[in-house]
Amino acid sequence: MRRAIPIAVAAIAAVTLVSGPCAAQTHPTLLRWLGHGFFVLATRNDIKVAIDPFEDSALEYVLPEQISANVALVTRESRLSDATTRLSGNPEVFRSTTATGINRGSGLTFVGIPTYVEPDRGALGGRNIVFVFEADGLRFAFAGVLNQRLESSQIRTAGTIDILVAGFGPRLGPAGLLATAAELGAKVVIPAAYRTPLSGDVGAPDIAPLADQARRFDTTTIPLSKADLPNKTEVWMLAIPDPGRRKAEGIDFPGMREKNSE
Repeated sequence: MRRAIPIAVAAIAAVTLVSGPCAAQTHPTLLRWLGHGFFVLATRNDIKVAIDPFEDSALEYVLPEQISANVALVTRESRLSDATTRLSGNPEVFRSTTATGINRGSGLTFVGIPTYVEPDRGALGGRNIVFVFEADGLRFAFAGVLNQRLESSQIRTAGTIDILVAGFGPRLGPAGLLATAAELGAKVVIPAAYRTPLSGDVGAPDIAPLADQARRFDTTTIPLSKADLPNKTEVWMLAIPDPGRRKAEGIDFPGMREKNSE
């Protein structure tokens, strides 16, 4: 197992600048994991994209009091991923039931590629949408809990991906997730929706097959840039999120406020 990489906080602090009475802040592209499949991406110009938000009561992760977003992506309709009312900022919402094809919001274009929760049942088993978009020169695919390999036409639609964020269902498995990453040309795979001490009894899968080869970070938030991507595909695992860890990181993530903070 690879050791934790304590780089994120220093990298973010090095590029955050505040000056003058109208204090303007700059930051790199930031990705924060809030637990299970819930991520927030903040672009350099502060467009915040929330992916698969869940209600506080759905799992044992403790969420920030305020989570603001410009856009919300729901990969599947489930209490573990569709709690868009938990978000502030009146985000534009793209849902799995209606987001197939091209969707535009806050200056970004999101391509929705439909897959199925239960591939053998097709649409009757529920949809899982893979959202592909580009921000700050990086191409992302947020794939929810993927449970099938993509067809060749879907891979062509997606194009080459830099960063794949996805969980895996029992039919796909960890090996299938890595194979999908390779087909998409992804340099980084960030696992989501796996079993942790805070995931509760929701049937999340064991991450051990991927964890054994993962590059582990000791923060819940990482800066991203094209220049920092690896040459060969790597699995990146973020630290299990909780308020204490986020406080220790000392990162003023755009649009977020912890509970009981000033």
